[in-house]
Amino acid sequence: MLYVFGFSIKTTEEYTCALQTAERSAHVIGFTGEPVKPGLFAWTSYFESGSGLRQGQLSTAVSGPRGKGKLIVEFYRTPIGASLGMWFKTNEGETEVYSGAYPCP
Repeated sequence: MLYVFGFSIKTTEEYTCALQTAERSAHVIGFTGEPVKPGLFAWTSYFESGSGLRQGQLSTAVSGPRGKGKLIVEFYRTPIGASLGMWFKTNEGETEVYSGAYPCP
């Protein structure tokens, strides 16, 4: 069960895209420093895939030499369009990192 909720989402394109986006985010880098490193686990509250639709939500800790926070990601992908929303949550609050078209090839 731990694999299903703590590790399996880490094998998806959405997780990889979210981390690549976070690693380029001035806000995330400004808070954590570089390099930005993901936590051991990535948790998913829901995930649906089938008939050309992929959607879900995941969260993972990210940290660097100056601090740490939680990356929260929501994604929606279909053959005709896709979107990604990302927020970075720290003890100082929550900030939108990205919201828009799916940024990864």
